[in-house]
Amino acid sequence: MMKLLGALDERMSKPLHFAEVKKITGWNNRKTTDLLTKAVKEGYVEKHKVGHATLYRSKIADYKGYFDALQFLTRVDWINRRNGTVLSTDVPLALFSRCHVLAYGIPPTKKLTPLEEEMLFTILSRMSFAFSDYTSLSDAIQKRQRWEEAGCLPLSVKSAMFSHEEREESLPLDVRAASKIYGDVIWEHIFTKISRDIRFALEKGSMDFTGPIELLNCNPYFAKLALKLAKKIYAGELSDYDETDPETTKKLAAMNRHEDSFSEGAKDLAVLVTPSPESLDEFANQVGKIVKDAFDVWSTEDFMESSIKTKGETLWEDVFDFGDGQHHVRRDMLREGICDTLASMRSGYGEPISASDRKFMLRDRNLTDVFSSDVIRAMISKIEDVIRRANKFYCMIEKGQALDEIRKDPEWFTDEELHEFHLAQKVYTAAEWERSFGTLGPVSFEFRRDSKETDEIAKGYQARVRTELNGGKPKLKKKGKSMANGEKKRNL
Repeated sequence: MMKLLGALDERMSKPLHFAEVKKITGWNNRKTTDLLTKAVKEGYVEKHKVGHATLYRSKIADYKGYFDALQFLTRVDWINRRNGTVLSTDVPLALFSRCHVLAYGIPPTKKLTPLEEEMLFTILSRMSFAFSDYTSLSDAIQKRQRWEEAGCLPLSVKSAMFSHEEREESLPLDVRAASKIYGDVIWEHIFTKISRDIRFALEKGSMDFTGPIELLNCNPYFAKLALKLAKKIYAGELSDYDETDPETTKKLAAMNRHEDSFSEGAKDLAVLVTPSPESLDEFANQVGKIVKDAFDVWSTEDFMESSIKTKGETLWEDVFDFGDGQHHVRRDMLREGICDTLASMRSGYGEPISASDRKFMLRDRNLTDVFSSDVIRAMISKIEDVIRRANKFYCMIEKGQALDEIRKDPEWFTDEELHEFHLAQKVYTAAEWERSFGTLGPVSFEFRRDSKETDEIAKGYQARVRTELNGGKPKLKKKGKSMANGEKKRNL
């Protein structure tokens, strides 16, 4: 298998015929067929038809420019082990169920206060319960797929549940039927929705004024309410439910009885949480990340759907009308977006497009499926040229050359480049800033203070507002202090 993946690894953007795979690996027909079939089934290789020919292509990215979470974790692991800030512990979910958590960046528990230990345990417990739900959902989805492939899954199970309001689909799935498939995960899903509503009411509904004191004082009220609800649940007062499809529930219950409840769970599941690459410059600025982000946006069919004037024969031939009197082809918008972002985010690098970056762009499937090699090379040249000229003009601005002189340079940006490249716009703005203020750095401003007369007018309006808030009745003066002074201390 590794030999097969190695043969396809260097040809991510080039699909291979069966005969080509056979020639590269040196295998016979039987072995080539068996391993290709296995690779397709396990998700390493994709197989598709082009006319009468069958082609194979690797599905595994081989470019290191993409955010590599494992590589990032390895570095985090090394740093924290050296600093002694690694916590490796079991977190009990229930009496016979535990999860192991490896936490980086936290001091040893013996250095934590009791309150810190309690908060840490709560956080790790939430993570562990979430992972348990994740594994349960993964198993349930595989079970649902097996039943679907066997043709024994009732049609009503395929209905949308908790769908967004804008989606016009069939009626929601029977909740009892759903619980036969997803078990406690559906309970957690519904409970989370309720919890989020409560959080919204406390946090957002009160204009974010809810602090830890107010939150703690809410506890007895919620406890009393929960106990009242618990009594109603125990008495069956909240069990009324109009089942939309009782037959589905019976069929699913019968299917579940045939499942081996003692089978060993999957061991190939894990959840890794890292900072988003968007917040880490070294990953956010990589060529692979920038290209993939732009491709993911423009390859979405319903992206800016309202602006599509003409549907093309292919997705990339769609024509947009943004109301500027011009027509824009989706393929051109992708090309301009990639060039603009790369020029802006790579302009500070000594080598904006390195040899490995160039090689990647000429082979990356996101680009080769849309553009020819000549177009990709032209994009690289354009990016490098815009960055080079931008750096040149920045040097001229720093030397004190006027904008009018800089614009006479034969390499100054065209109107089209000023429209398409934010980097070009920044150079123009910097030149304008230098001309207006004589510096490229920050500019200090002083704001004129209001006169005493204006302050007195403002105090009068504040007093009127307080009177209105008090129901139109002015408050009586307190001992030693006027009402206005007392209110000012508390509110102003």
